[in-house]
Amino acid sequence: MRQASIVVVGSMIYDFRITADRLPRPGETITGYGFGTGTGGKGANQAVAAARSGASVHMIGRIGRDVFGDQVIRQFGQDDLGHDYVVRDPSAVTATCLIHVDKNGENDIIIAEGANGCVCRADIESARPVIEQARVLILQNEIPLAASQYAAEIANAAGAIVIYNPAPAKLLPDELLRQITFFTPNEPETEFYTGIAVDGDIRRADLAADRLLDRGIRQVLITLGGRGAYYAGSDCRRLYPAFPIKPVDTTAAGDAFNGGLAAMLSEGKSIPEAIRFANAAGAVCAQRAGAQTAIGYRQEVEALMAERRD
Repeated sequence: MRQASIVVVGSMIYDFRITADRLPRPGETITGYGFGTGTGGKGANQAVAAARSGASVHMIGRIGRDVFGDQVIRQFGQDDLGHDYVVRDPSAVTATCLIHVDKNGENDIIIAEGANGCVCRADIESARPVIEQARVLILQNEIPLAASQYAAEIANAAGAIVIYNPAPAKLLPDELLRQITFFTPNEPETEFYTGIAVDGDIRRADLAADRLLDRGIRQVLITLGGRGAYYAGSDCRRLYPAFPIKPVDTTAAGDAFNGGLAAMLSEGKSIPEAIRFANAAGAVCAQRAGAQTAIGYRQEVEALMAERRD
């Protein structure tokens, strides 16, 4: 079995997406003009983004023994993404989600967790060899917390970088937070964990970062949409500006950011280099519709970066 520079423990989902001029209000039915399906899930999206950024990647998690799971495995094969530790659950179906996207690229999402809810410590233990050899581990909040925490403990003990993308927002114990190298919430998630509404204000982002660092996280990276990403570590605070684009669909832009960040860190790039690449990866993705169909390849990300070297 090949050694992977990045291991992703997380969710795999089959997406159903519809686009309309605006998102519906509660109880309202509106007419859309675009429909599509495809493979997604934050874990799988981040794994695909890292692979397309040039990294060797292994995915760990669960899918069903159904046609949607077949599509997930097919996509992994196309991206040369290791899936030896993806379990085909005998009783649970592959997770699915419904995505609504408006004309400005904003979205809302509802997920039926399916087999993602069955990922357990035993799955992590069976994958211990690849986790211990990885340079970077990526985690999210779409599988049971006990599995994510166990994977973080193994990776941290082995000296790997642990990236935790806390989406969707859930309560996390301090013992897990102390295993995290990079914590990458967006603005609503930052408010959930700190009680501070950032609203694009860098001073508020700085206060929120302090609260997260005080809980034992080593480095905080708050994604601010069109403003960019705010980094806070023990000796540096800095806003890394976003690449100016017109967004089409932001569904997987945050996942592209995290996958790109992981890929660069696995190559030993500096934090500024890694974050700039991650911002560009998110920008490339946001200019297309869909989840994994929208995630760009390394040459596309580097082309965008080359256009703006200021």
